[in-house]
Amino acid sequence: MAGQRIPLREALSRYWPCLAGLATVPPVAFGGHPHDRSGWRLVEILFFASVGLAIYTWLFRRAPCSFWLVEGAVYTGSGLSTMLVLHAFRR
Repeated sequence: MAGQRIPLREALSRYWPCLAGLATVPPVAFGGHPHDRSGWRLVEILFFASVGLAIYTWLFRRAPCSFWLVEGAVYTGSGLSTMLVLHAFRR
């Protein structure tokens, strides 16, 4: 399992693709606006795959627990910014 945890700064530079994957879920979910059931299945798969990558970094790749806080902030910020942009374009 995990040994000594690495600092947050190093974890961010190492595992940024996991954060990028997590940041793509809200734009696909809100921006893509899937109307049928298969579209939502894609969003579900993308969400669980990105969360799976994120938890993998914490469980097996020695990322610190604060990495989860950053991941939550990235996900929330991505969702809020997507909703703001969509709201601005729909006016």
